[in-house]
Amino acid sequence: MNTLLSHHRNKDDSCLLWLAFQISIYSLWREHNGRKHKNPWNSPAQLVSSLDRTIRNRISSIRLRNHGFNNLLMQK
Repeated sequence: MNTLLSHHRNKDDSCLLWLAFQISIYSLWREHNGRKHKNPWNSPAQLVSSLDRTIRNRISSIRLRNHGFNNLLMQK
């Protein structure tokens, strides 16, 4: 929580925060469209699980010069 409220974040925390924000907005948009078009609703637990899985998959797909960057994000 301190990281979210802090104005001085390191690169890793900022990247993870931005990634989580983008994925959250996208997932909410998909849920909204699904409900609008009569698709089955997902439970809050399913949404959280989907967010977690999507964030982990995205982090594992990041290919940067700094090989430790991927590991740092996965640990947070």
